[in-house]
Amino acid sequence: INDWYENEEYNFLKYIPKDETTIREIASDLLNSIKELQKSTSNYGFIHGDLWLENILVENNSNVTMIDFQDCEKHFYIFNRTIN
Repeated sequence: INDWYENEEYNFLKYIPKDETTIREIASDLLNSIKELQKSTSNYGFIHGDLWLENILVENNSNVTMIDFQDCEKHFYIFNRTIN
């Protein structure tokens, strides 16, 4: 399981034209700033990475099951709550 920044979807600089130097610099600085945030077991670890209605099953007795872990990664826990 990779850290979030090792996954291809975060390699967004390849989509920004090389002549857009200011935008590329801002994007790179932002990514580096997030990478440098303090990590601890209370704020960072293994997450689902794709929590949304289609990946959460609720039974009649209210048991909840999460499915589809293909996008799991190590990330800040808050990511699961904010991305979807």
